[in-house]
Amino acid sequence: MVLKNILTILSLAVTLVASCHVQAQVDIPGPRFRPRGVESPENTRPFADPGVFNYDAQAFAPVDFASNDELDGHSGFFFSYDRLATSMSRSSGDNLQPNLRRQSGTNNLWGNRYNIGWYGNDERGWMVGYQQSEGNDFVNGQDILVANPMLVTNTFASVELNRIFRQETQNGGYFEPYMGLRYMYLSDKTLEDTTQAFGGTTFDNRFTQSVSNSGTGLHAGGRYSQRRGRYRYSCDLAVATLYNEQRMRAGDIATDQATGAVGITEVYFNDQSFVPVIDMNFDLAYNLSRDIAIRGGVQVMYLWDGLARANTLTTNFNSNSSFGFGGTDPLGFIEDGVLNAGFTLGVEWRR
Repeated sequence: MVLKNILTILSLAVTLVASCHVQAQVDIPGPRFRPRGVESPENTRPFADPGVFNYDAQAFAPVDFASNDELDGHSGFFFSYDRLATSMSRSSGDNLQPNLRRQSGTNNLWGNRYNIGWYGNDERGWMVGYQQSEGNDFVNGQDILVANPMLVTNTFASVELNRIFRQETQNGGYFEPYMGLRYMYLSDKTLEDTTQAFGGTTFDNRFTQSVSNSGTGLHAGGRYSQRRGRYRYSCDLAVATLYNEQRMRAGDIATDQATGAVGITEVYFNDQSFVPVIDMNFDLAYNLSRDIAIRGGVQVMYLWDGLARANTLTTNFNSNSSFGFGGTDPLGFIEDGVLNAGFTLGVEWRR
């Protein structure tokens, strides 16, 4: 009996030791769990090449001057915004009577400019740019007879889509050539309220004109940038050639002061032209953090002859009006060149 109990205890002990030994073998990590790199054939491949999604979203991280990679040559998206304060040249009026030629000068415009783009690791990418400005001005002073000046509203807009490239230069700067498509829009709108007497009847007359240009064409240029510590300056020069659609509408709304009867007259004109364009920009930026910078600069844009501009003579001397008895220039718009230049102030992200 005692021998039987001893054998039973020994059997239980052997079974317990064997089970512990098997469990210990299971708990030991095997070769399958050894550390290995991302490129190991035994591991799951990533969805994209390493480094494509390495942006850590720390936009306000301090500027690191130990590595230029922290400031220049970013891959991925970039963005910039500028507030524009520009002056646009007025129509010269060269085809008007010399004694009626309108005053020279410029009209002030305010607007905005946006640029958003993307660079890949192959130093190629895309960029979309948009800017729009508008301003009002009274021209020709005040009419001596009715003391009502003519109000002119100028609108300018530009949209561009570019294929961009980037090449580092020997002195540490970057040259970025680009080419693509560009669309430009420029319009003059005039409004003048006057009192007119005709055939013994007195009218309250509103004379309006709307002249527009819609040009589309090819666009090419280059941008050079260089960084010195927190500062970065850039120069951008582009040229374009546009096929321009010119349109004009002019009309009078005359109200009889005695009867209240309203008479409306309108005339329309249209034409086409080719317009060469040169666009120059200079910017100086200061990095507040690794990714965010403030910047200021100047922009100069010149569009050669081929743009339709409004004839801004007062109603009585403007032959686009039914009351324009004194005008001898032909009906229609003035074809002229435009200089649009001014200052920019804005902010940029990872540019």
